[in-house]
Amino acid sequence: MGIHSSMPYQWEVENGCGWSCIPDNEGIERDYCDPAKTESHGIPPVNFILMIRGHSKVRRLATVSSLDQPEAVLATEWAWYWEKEDECWNAFWSSTMEDLERVYSDPSLGSVFEFTAGRHTYEVNLEDMIQSNKSSHTLRWVRRRPIFNSAIDVQRAICTSNTNSSIVPPYWDQSRLPGIGFERVMLSSSTGEHEDIKALFEKTVVGFQIHTIERVQNPALWKFYVLQRDQMKSSLTSINEKQLFHGTDSKYFDSICRDNFDWRICGKNGTSYGKGSYFARDAKYSHRYTSQSGLRSMFVCQVLVGDYTVGKSRYEKPPPKETGGSSFYDSCVDNIQDPRVFVVFETHQVYPEYLIQYSDGNSTAKPCSPAWPCSPAWPCSSTKPCSPAKSL
Repeated sequence: MGIHSSMPYQWEVENGCGWSCIPDNEGIERDYCDPAKTESHGIPPVNFILMIRGHSKVRRLATVSSLDQPEAVLATEWAWYWEKEDECWNAFWSSTMEDLERVYSDPSLGSVFEFTAGRHTYEVNLEDMIQSNKSSHTLRWVRRRPIFNSAIDVQRAICTSNTNSSIVPPYWDQSRLPGIGFERVMLSSSTGEHEDIKALFEKTVVGFQIHTIERVQNPALWKFYVLQRDQMKSSLTSINEKQLFHGTDSKYFDSICRDNFDWRICGKNGTSYGKGSYFARDAKYSHRYTSQSGLRSMFVCQVLVGDYTVGKSRYEKPPPKETGGSSFYDSCVDNIQDPRVFVVFETHQVYPEYLIQYSDGNSTAKPCSPAWPCSPAWPCSSTKPCSPAKSL
């Protein structure tokens, strides 16, 4: 970064003698990390689009990108977002983020990045920061912002930097932590972890044979989940973290394990309570959305539901808690008093922790093994629309 600072970033303003540090460094950074914000709080505010404060130029100094030095403890981790309607910003999938950052950081790769999501091909102009759908020609703004690190986060990272395994749960298999991507680790039926997940599943689903229960170990997805959880902790009385179910088909395993859930690709027909990813309190509810014969598949997920309200089919994000207010709910449900269905609109509020493969007693189907690293980057690679029976 070239200067002495206790933080991995420093905001500076130009004056007549050069550059000087802006006092509210962490506050400005917090605002800048929110893709929906174009300026900081405070008087005068920092304009993030023009990079000025009042009439003076502003600059942000930071540590090297985590893409260039992934082993660096305080490397800057960049995230990419695309704008939906109503100024709502969605994060790109982690694999697409990495590819975007790689092209953005290397001028020799050009200024245009192309990727495919389901049936659609998109093009991102990295100079204009605009995404275009090559079929419909729909244009959307794109933003690149860092992942926020508070002073407490920085101290925690320094204290726990002795081993890479410090960022993942202690019960994960430390010998099977991938540098990139994920590992599906089969649980022994004799372990308490296996018994806990089995009991949770069989609480509402009976008469089926469980073939395997696997733990999904994806350090990158887990890191995003923890960052989201820490962010919610700072603004909520309770983050309301739950273990919820999601029924699916075997062809989506690797895409979900690698990139998490994306409602745009599969399950677009199940949008009664909003256009998000659907999860159920009871396994029997998610059971309806698994394969109708042979081997069935269900994820058990950690979900940060936070504060919720009843959803509506038109919602593309949770509504504000007060009309015209700036504070929004974190998720939507089917019923406030006794919620069975939860809809999450922010990818990083979910971690797909376990995968259960099961069948009825007469089935001869065998569990599916992970196809990584040859899996597609997106759940649906065919030209056919996603089946409505794959959404919850």
